[in-house]
Amino acid sequence: MYQNKTDDTKNMDFVVPIKKLGMFTQSVLEGITLFYEPKRIIVVTSKSEIPILHKNIITWKVGTIEIIDENIFFMKNFELNMDDLENAFQTTTDSKHREFGWWYQQMIKLGASSQIEDISENYVVWDGDLIPLKKWDLVITTINDNNNKNNYKIDYYIAILQDQSRSQFNKEEYRKCIDYLFDFPPFCPSKEGTFVSHHMVFNKNYLNEMLQYILDKKHIKDSWPIYFISLSHKFYRFSEYMMYSSFMVKFHPKKFFYYPYELYGKTGIRFRDQDTNDIIKNFREKYASKNTGFLSYQEIVEFFNEKNHSYVQFEHVYHLL
Repeated sequence: MYQNKTDDTKNMDFVVPIKKLGMFTQSVLEGITLFYEPKRIIVVTSKSEIPILHKNIITWKVGTIEIIDENIFFMKNFELNMDDLENAFQTTTDSKHREFGWWYQQMIKLGASSQIEDISENYVVWDGDLIPLKKWDLVITTINDNNNKNNYKIDYYIAILQDQSRSQFNKEEYRKCIDYLFDFPPFCPSKEGTFVSHHMVFNKNYLNEMLQYILDKKHIKDSWPIYFISLSHKFYRFSEYMMYSSFMVKFHPKKFFYYPYELYGKTGIRFRDQDTNDIIKNFREKYASKNTGFLSYQEIVEFFNEKNHSYVQFEHVYHLL
């Protein structure tokens, strides 16, 4: 028995929801292409961002890119546009609530299975602010018999990238929501880490099984996008990644694998809040002569000039250089 560490992601689709193009969009898409060479990178974004992306990707080092308008993402199969889902959302001035767009993006990640034509059976959702600096294998093939190369199994992996929830409040809200949906609490990686993992390998069959399980358990007659967006009336937080991982660990533990936090998460860098403002200032000073508004993957690598970082993530950066 031996493992072939070569990724087979060339047959897989990557889905990248992007709220708004930012200075790091190019480097995210180029990083995915460099390490994983997927069949397609499918960007789901707003109608206003589509022509900007079309104009710029012709000069980026990326593979096949398809772009979908988020406003009509759920029209096929559900006949729902973005406004329909927003009308089912809990609008409030309570500062503890996340905005509709944050919830809607999670619906897109779950809906890719049914809404994107000819999507691969196993597809990767990749957050639009996550830049890989080191490759972690998402697919591992194990040959069980050296004399019979057809006797093999394929396992799909994610990496635990975050050591803990941003706050105890978030952690508790995730727990309450998932406990409500499943009648069991969310599963957490051993030792340290959270399944808010910023990327996920979804299997279409298991995802659909999970959605149906919840609808049957809760006796829901509405379509699942309406039901899940309506959870905003009961909970402050919802996590598609934590929900799917908990379902898989509970019902299909031999089909769900992950690298521990210390392997790739510990060497990552995440910028948020004031840290993001400071690092953007540094980028603007270093690349003041650039006029494209975007940073290439190579420029990110050169800026950090470090070989031991696994990833870098810039949260909530929606403006250009």
